[in-house]
Parts: sequence; structure tokens; C-alpha cells
Amino acid sequence: MILSLVKKDFMIIKKYILFSIAIAIWIPLFVIGEKLMGVGMFLITVIYAQLILEQQISMTELKYPRVQALLCSTPYSRRNIVIARYIFFVLIFAGCCILYGILSLVVPKTIVFSIDIVLIGFFVNVLIYGAYTPFQYKFGIMRMRFIYMAVLMASTFGAPLIANSMERIDLSILAEISVSFWRIALFLIPVIVLMVSAWISISIYSKKEL
Repeated sequence: MILSLVKKDFMIIKKYILFSIAIAIWIPLFVIGEKLMGVGMFLITVIYAQLILEQQISMTELKYPRVQALLCSTPYSRRNIVIARYIFFVLIFAGCCILYGILSLVVPKTIVFSIDIVLIGFFVNVLIYGAYTPFQYKFGIMRMRFIYMAVLMASTFGAPLIANSMERIDLSILAEISVSFWRIALFLIPVIVLMVSAWISISIYSKKEL
């Protein structure tokens, strides 16, 4: 049943998938400078691609407000509707990773890709999505559209600052800590954040009048 809801979200964005793929290719190849060949470039690429697709779904639902009410009157529970949206988020992230990985093979000297970049990208992306989504369920897409624009602007200008700051930080102290520990933490913390965010979103959406 949840898979049907996920499929519904993909059907909504099918017209924008090629555009998102083009963005995901254009950003790392033609936009970002050499200092963002790693994590910074990946973050901007994924954040732009995911937010564009998420916003298209939200705007489509806003355009047809009765659809949500009709959907909730079917055997699909509100809980499943919310969970499907979070699964959709994870699948889009996975798709971005696959595309980015292919690009790194095509132009290996320009695009750097590794498991650590994926984990850091997952960590940051989940923090943004996990914090943003419950508020969107609470206040609606129209009230949150300014936050949406702020996230895009912050990702564009924030990634270079992060990249430059990381060059100045002495990370030798972290060498004593197991790499596996950090990788596990970078995976488990976002998973917990997603679960908490989904629980909050379900609580909000279950009480919301449609």
C-alpha cells in the first residue's frame, strides 16, 4: 500500500525528472569551482535536485487540494501517506548518488565521489529535510515557500564557506577515532532524525483538517 503512494509521488514528478537530472549534471560540471569538487559540490547537487522535486509535488497537491481529502478517505491512512513521502525522499537521494557516481566515472578528475561524501551528504540533507518537512505539514507550502528559497540560497553560498573552513581546521585529533565509528554515526544519526521527523509529521498531519 505504501509503495502505491510512493509510485503516486513519482507519477506527479515524471514531467520534472529529466529537468532534475539535467540540473544534477549541470551543477557539478559547469557551475561549481574546483574547491567544491567533493562534499560541497555533492551537497549542492543533491539539495537542489531533491528540493525541486519535493516542491513540485507540494505545489501540485496545493493546486488540487481536494485530492488529499479524497486520498485520506480511501483505505490509505494518513500515516502511510506521510511515510511514503519520506521513502520518496530516500529514493531520490539514492538516485542522486547513482547519477553522481556515474558522473565521477565519466569525469574522474573533476568530480570526486566516495562513501564518506555520500554519508556526509546524507547527514546534512536529512537534517534539512527532517527539520523542514514537519513545518510544511503544519503551515502548508505557501507559508514555507520563503524557507524553501532560503535553503537554496544557503546551500549555494554556504557550501563554499564550508569547503574553505574545512581547509583551515586541524582534523588530526580525529585520526585517533575509528573511521568506522564516524561512518556508523553519520548513518545512524540521520536515520534517527528521519524517524523522529516522520513521527512529528504524522502527528501533525493526522490532526490536520483537509
